Amino acid sequence: MAYTRGVALGTVGLFCAIILAASVYPAHAVSTWTLPPFSKESSDGTDPGLLNATWTFGYDYSAQTFDITVQNQTVNPPAAFTISELFFNITIPEIDSVQFHSYTYPTAPVKFGPTLTDANDGGGQPTKADGFGVFDFWLDLGKGNAGTAAGDTATFHFEILDGKGPNVGAQALFGELTDGMLWRYAAIKWTQGVADDPSVLEEDDDSAYSTPTPEPCTLGLLLCTASAFFAVARRRRRAA
Repeated sequence: MAYTRGVALGTVGLFCAIILAASVYPAHAVSTWTLPPFSKESSDGTDPGLLNATWTFGYDYSAQTFDITVQNQTVNPPAAFTISELFFNITIPEIDSVQFHSYTYPTAPVKFGPTLTDANDGGGQPTKADGFGVFDFWLDLGKGNAGTAAGDTATFHFEILDGKGPNVGAQALFGELTDGMLWRYAAIKWTQGVADDPSVLEEDDDSAYSTPTPEPCTLGLLLCTASAFFAVARRRRRAA
């Protein structure tokens, strides 16, 4: 009986180890992670249901590049908003520097060109997403109402310059929570109204921020995957 129970437990353990290994070290170099909708919470009195967008991370381990694809799902005026800024983190501390490379915008160019602020580059400081803590990476799509308009989709391409991203899934790579507010791993700034005039400064925009709220099962998977990766990395360092 004890032998049979031991075999059964060993089989279950082996099965779990296989699943864990697959989640920590995916078979394919390219992986994606789609965040929950950005329509659950907003930083001010704006109805968060109006601030609707989808966001997908894509990570190419072989090329050491990653993409962010954002679809603005707000509707036509007066409820239309433009996505003007993106905020996110990278979990892996070995990645020291990231560079914005290019963007793909099917319907129209992004006005003024995006700029990336990296808190890890030259001792910079994390950037605040009003109401949702601070993030290490801030992609500003330009002054005024520049950015991804209602109904449009844009993909932004980045290169990992210093350090090397490990062969993990996109969720493990980009799943770091923001500093200062629990359970936030990305944010979007939205603009509307007077900012339709590109000459108007960004500070005069009618703006709001939104963030996705992970479901309990998503949060549990995120924490388990990240914990497993760091546990494996710690064991490898000790063995070395």
